[in-house]
Amino acid sequence: MRSFACAGWLLVSSSLLACGGGGSSESGAGAGNPPTDPALDAVIQEGLKAFRKPGVRGACAGCHSPDGIDIAAIDYDEATIRRRAEADQVGAEETDAIVAMIDALRKKHAIVPVSKAAYRPYQPGGEVLGELPPEGEMDSYERREARDRVFLASLEEQKLRILDGAIDSIDKAAAVADELDAIDLRKLRVGIPFDRWSEDPFNTPAGLPPFESVAEWIPWHAQRPILGMDEAWYAIVDDYLADPADEGKFWRFYDAIDEMTEPDAWNGGADEPGIAWNREKWKSVQIAQHMLFRMRTDEYPNVWHGSEPPSETTGPTESARNRAIDRNPIWHVGDIIRVNPLHCTGASTCIELPDFSDVPEDEDIRELQTDVIQQSWFWTAWEYDAPLLIAGNGIPSIDGDYFLSTLMNRYAIHHGFLMAKGMVAKARAPLGWLNAKAPDRDRNKEDHNAAGHGKWASPRPFLLTRQLEGTRHVVGDPARQPAHTRMVTNAIRMGLYLMKKELDAPNPTVFDKESTLKKLAILKSWFHDGEWDDPLYNTGIDPLIDELVGKVAAATEIKDPSIQFPDASDIQ
Repeated sequence: MRSFACAGWLLVSSSLLACGGGGSSESGAGAGNPPTDPALDAVIQEGLKAFRKPGVRGACAGCHSPDGIDIAAIDYDEATIRRRAEADQVGAEETDAIVAMIDALRKKHAIVPVSKAAYRPYQPGGEVLGELPPEGEMDSYERREARDRVFLASLEEQKLRILDGAIDSIDKAAAVADELDAIDLRKLRVGIPFDRWSEDPFNTPAGLPPFESVAEWIPWHAQRPILGMDEAWYAIVDDYLADPADEGKFWRFYDAIDEMTEPDAWNGGADEPGIAWNREKWKSVQIAQHMLFRMRTDEYPNVWHGSEPPSETTGPTESARNRAIDRNPIWHVGDIIRVNPLHCTGASTCIELPDFSDVPEDEDIRELQTDVIQQSWFWTAWEYDAPLLIAGNGIPSIDGDYFLSTLMNRYAIHHGFLMAKGMVAKARAPLGWLNAKAPDRDRNKEDHNAAGHGKWASPRPFLLTRQLEGTRHVVGDPARQPAHTRMVTNAIRMGLYLMKKELDAPNPTVFDKESTLKKLAILKSWFHDGEWDDPLYNTGIDPLIDELVGKVAAATEIKDPSIQFPDASDIQ
């Protein structure tokens, strides 16, 4: 049998695709469509009845993939499956059927399961840079900073140009932007450990207290078909399972989640954010099981399926962008725990999860897990949405404010890289985004916050600098502080020189002249503040920005007058 983990990214590497093409090499079947085997199919169908049968805490299918292929793809042995089924009071006969189904799935799909301890879905490059915490122990701030230093060493080893001397020309700026643009976020190894598929205190090494964690993919609160919709729901599910390679059938199944399912009535005392968080996790499980375990690909399903995607001439419609945001649940998992963290603070109401969840009691560990979850899930979503255009409608999502702030203190080099790479992605988004009229439904306003992407002569690429306000001097580690300062100042210098390149062209245009001028004034002041006020970083910056101010003022405004923005501070 072909192993999922033949190389690279475990389940989702380009090497994997090369060594199997996504389907069984013996059968010639395509990804997701193994050959028919009547005996195995009969066992799977019998198991599905038990897998979908509601138990004390809902059905197995209410937390996992539609047919348990996620359990089959990871090395959960029979004893583990039986133990977990018993905990949910699944009957002996149903448990037998589920165990047989998982075995049949492994045979039908030619699966060699990956290690439940080692496998981290979407982990770039297939492994974490630096030292991980010992099994059964929570990560620490010190280990995060150490892994950030390892990430810096890896970037230096790759001779990333943004870490060189100050960018002082259009040619250098263009070369740095091209280099950043070419980096595949799915393959660039980072020091941030992504969440495992599931955590289980049962696996804690002997002699240690049970390791409790909700930093995992599998939710703690099941979903179920809305009363009276069981038959229609499972008809859509089965249609997808019969032909998962049909992207339309996958999105029909996924989109029907909001139309035809609801949280199980038994929620173990979870509050509204806790219920919503588990629901977004379950939706994320459906994305991951489709990509990683069924289709065996690192390509995210096309979120624009069923509508016209943004292009160089056409932006997304309001309905198309809202649908794309709904099809990006991985970001929402990080965002909900940001607003309602595991630990209680004066500024936020802590989330209440089901009372049987493995939430640690210690508030400090809860705070650590809150950070770990945000960093892992935000970075995963960013791998597939580098300009942050389908993270959400609000400016704090589009400018990466929440994401960047989780990295700043402990993962400063990751922060600088994200800012630089993200600026390039925003400036090189399809030009159709320039006047995209997709209002901010999240705040019930007509703020067209996605508009303005697709060029450097715009405030949009520079949105990612907003998070630096008041926090440009927090990197206390002398091993990382100079590199972080070089990276973020060079990212801004790169953007300024490439804005100049656009404005030097015949008939130059600018998007949102007023906000662009205000941003230039802010950046000029920053280069004369703190450690930035040094010839290492600010040489030539004043004449460059002064020249840009004149060129912006003389350029033609191209912002559609009907585009509405929130107050100017949000844009700059």
